[in-house]
This record gives sequence, structure tokens and C-alpha cells, in this order.
Amino acid sequence: MAAQTKIDVYANTRFCDVNGTCGESPTTPTTRTIYSARTFLQYQKWLNYNEQLNEKARVYAEKRRYQGSNSSRPLIFLGDSITEAWMGTSLGTPTERSKGIPDLLQEWMRSSPSKSSPGQHLPFDPLVLGVSGDQTQHLLWRIQNGQLQPMPMILTLSLWYLLGPTIWEQENYLGLQVME
Repeated sequence: MAAQTKIDVYANTRFCDVNGTCGESPTTPTTRTIYSARTFLQYQKWLNYNEQLNEKARVYAEKRRYQGSNSSRPLIFLGDSITEAWMGTSLGTPTERSKGIPDLLQEWMRSSPSKSSPGQHLPFDPLVLGVSGDQTQHLLWRIQNGQLQPMPMILTLSLWYLLGPTIWEQENYLGLQVME
């Protein structure tokens, strides 16, 4: 009896087929799927990391509710790997390429002067909710499922998702409109 070869369906499933039909749409919020996760392990890691970020957002919101408005200014960063680098991680795992970046962010946030009150120094209190490899549809899903808080935020997605393959251009624009 010949040994069966285990096929990784995640690794062997293309995001888009040769006709340009894609398994996920930027206008439809979704978790990572067989189309956007490279392996089943990466899919599981994304789900677990998302739960960690939801808890982090919940704790942050709770902390902000009990702090006075004079303590610091809330600021949320939502995005992909560029944003997650501010935490020094990739899907929650520390990376060498972003070593030192979390310290830089903290220093930058502590030293930001208040533009609304000249002469006053009111630092930012950043919350970074970036996930490496996220695309518009994943970010929409995360916002709808625990990571959107009613306060100022910075949204970052790689330009590739806006300027990438032609089949994505219109859909990404529509996906970003959904977020407005």
C-alpha cells in the first residue's frame, strides 16, 4: 500500500483564479479563509491573535473610561504588518526586523505636544491593533468584531491593496468606503 501524501489545501488554494475571480472580496468583512491563509496553522494563529487583540482593545477601553481627559489622548492604530511592527511582532510573535520599534513609538507618543492647547503637553496613549497580512476585508471584520472603539484612530493598509492587481482596485475602494 502506497503512503498517502498529505496535501495542504491552504497552501494549494489560490486567492484568485486565472479568470480573476477571488475567494474573498474587500467589500465583505471576513476572517482569514482558505484563500488568504497560507496554512491551516496560520489560519489558527490569526484567529487566536485576533482574540488577544479583542481583549487588548477591551482592556484599553475600560482603562480609558476610568482615566480623566487630562491624563493622555487616546489613539488607536488599526492596520496590517506595517502597523503591527509598532508592537515589534508579526501575528503576535516578536520579530528581529521590528526590534526597537515599540520603544520608538512610546517615546514618540510621550513627546507629542498638544496642538489644541499650546504650551500644554498631553501625550498620546496608543493602542496598536495591527495584524500582519491583513487585507481590507479582514480589517473590516476585526472592526465589526471587537476592535472598534469610539475614539480617534489611525488606519493603515499597505498601498499594495490599493494599487495592486487591477481586479482589486475598484473592490478595495469600495471596501474602504464601507469603513467611512
